[in-house]
Amino acid sequence: MVEKISAFPEVKVKSFGPCEVQTLFFNMTRKPFDDVRVRKAFSYAVSRDEVAAFMGKGIAVPIYAAALALRLRAL
Repeated sequence: MVEKISAFPEVKVKSFGPCEVQTLFFNMTRKPFDDVRVRKAFSYAVSRDEVAAFMGKGIAVPIYAAALALRLRAL
């Protein structure tokens, strides 16, 4: 179907894979993540770009705001 539609010169087709948000959560009531300093250190230590590249096989984009992740999940 995409091939037929994109055959029209006035039509520009952009295709995307499935929209998926993968989220990593921590239980912030248990050690060591009950300490905000540990959570901040973990956040600085983990390369979101590298995780996205590995988990998303080169097509994923890291999300840096939880509100955005929740919004994308709702779509």
